Amino acid sequence: MRQNLLTTRCAWCGRIRYGEKWHAERRKAGIRYTHGICPACRKGFFPKVKDQAPAPRPGRARWGVLRVVVSFVALLATRWFKLRA
Repeated sequence: MRQNLLTTRCAWCGRIRYGEKWHAERRKAGIRYTHGICPACRKGFFPKVKDQAPAPRPGRARWGVLRVVVSFVALLATRWFKLRA
């Protein structure tokens, strides 16, 4: 593995994910870890949590784009008024 990549490590049991499979902990120098939860611990500690997150509601992304556009227009207007003053 490359040293600049992150590898997921289960925060509960310490197993490490390589690709799609989880393996027993093997520490290697130079590998950076981010923490997650393996499927076995998720089922054991959080049995009511579903396997996948719910699909995003339609139309939610549009509001994010609209918010960015409005913020950008407000920024341009502010700079334009400062230049005129």
